[in-house]
Amino acid sequence: MTQFQLTARQTCHLECHVRPTDDPSLNVQWYKDGQLLQASHRFKHVQNFGYVAFDFLQVYPEDSGRYSCVASNEIGSAETYCSIKCYPLANLYLDTEHPESLRRIQILEQSGQKPSQESEPPKIAPRFVQELTGPEGYLTEGQTVHLQCRYEPNSDPSLKLEWLFNNQPMIHGSRFRTVNDFGYVSLDILNVIPEDTGLYTVKIVNDLGEAATNFDMECRSIKSLYLDPQNEQSLRQIRSRFQTKFDFDTVSLKILTTYPEDSGVYSCKATNNAGECAVSCLIKCKATRSILSETQNEESLHRIHDLENRTRPKPVEPEIEICPPKFIVPLGPNFTLNEGESVHLECNLVPKNDPNISIQW
Repeated sequence: MTQFQLTARQTCHLECHVRPTDDPSLNVQWYKDGQLLQASHRFKHVQNFGYVAFDFLQVYPEDSGRYSCVASNEIGSAETYCSIKCYPLANLYLDTEHPESLRRIQILEQSGQKPSQESEPPKIAPRFVQELTGPEGYLTEGQTVHLQCRYEPNSDPSLKLEWLFNNQPMIHGSRFRTVNDFGYVSLDILNVIPEDTGLYTVKIVNDLGEAATNFDMECRSIKSLYLDPQNEQSLRQIRSRFQTKFDFDTVSLKILTTYPEDSGVYSCKATNNAGECAVSCLIKCKATRSILSETQNEESLHRIHDLENRTRPKPVEPEIEICPPKFIVPLGPNFTLNEGESVHLECNLVPKNDPNISIQW
C-alpha cells in the first residue's frame, strides 16, 4: 500500500490502470475509508481507455485516510488502494525566522535601564481652579454659547463630573456638546432658545469631597413679526401723502390720497423782509362706503328676481289606494333542519305603498 504525506493546501494526484479497456459495462468508483466519495469542486475524476486518475486541487487534514479505487463489471471486481496523511499548517508562527536578530534584541532589552517607579500623587478633595465662565450680558435667540472651567485633581480615576440645569440633571441633546479633558470642562450650546435660560452648574465629586461652580445665563427671544421699520428714511418717503413743491414763482401742494379727515382750510403763507402774504382754500372730502350693499347693475338684478319668483310645477303624486293587507306569496312549506344550520323565510304582501302598514313576526 502506497502512503502519501502532504501538507495542507497542497495538490495530490492518484492514478492507476485497469483492464479490459473496451468493456462498456466497466464501472470505476473511488472510496475513502469505505465510504463512496461525493462530488466536490476540489475533486477531479478521469477515466479514459483504462487510465484512471483522481486529483485533489487542495488537500486538508480532514482528507487524511485510506483511498481505494474499485473497478467492477458483470464478471467480477478489482480493488487498489493507498493512504494519504495530511498535516495542518501552523496558525501562529511562534518561532523566530531570524535567530540572530532576536538575540541582539534580547541583549538590548537586558542592557536597558529599568523604568523608574513613579509614585502615585496623593489624593485631594476636588476644587475649581477656574470658575465657570461664559458670555457677559444676555443672549439673543439663535446665538452659540460657550461655557468653560478648570478643576483639579485631573488624574483622579474616581472623580465624577455632572452638569446641572436649575439644580436638576441636564438633559443632553444634539444642541449640547460637552468636553471633559484632563481638568478642562466646557459646554457648547448651539442655537440657544429662551427655554435655555437658567442656572448652569458643574459638580465634581470624588472619595474626599465635592465642589460646584455656577453660571447664570439669560436668552431673550427675537420677534416673530417685525412691526418697527428697518429703514426710517424709506418709511418716511413711503408714508408721506403730502408732497410740496417750490420752483421759482410756482408753489404747489399735492395730496396723493385724500381721506375725510383731510377736510379743512389749507393756507399758504409767504414772508420776506418787506412783509408777508397768505392765501387759503377749503377742501371737503366725502367718505365713501366701505361696503357696497346696493346693486351695480339694476337690469341684471330684475332678471334674477324674475327667475327666483317663478313658480315651479309640483309633480303630481298618484293617490295611494288603501286596502286590507293580503299575502300574495305565502311563506314556504315546513322546513326540517339540523341544529346549527341557517334558514331563510320570505313572503310578499299588498299594499306595498301604505305607510301605515305594520309587520310583526
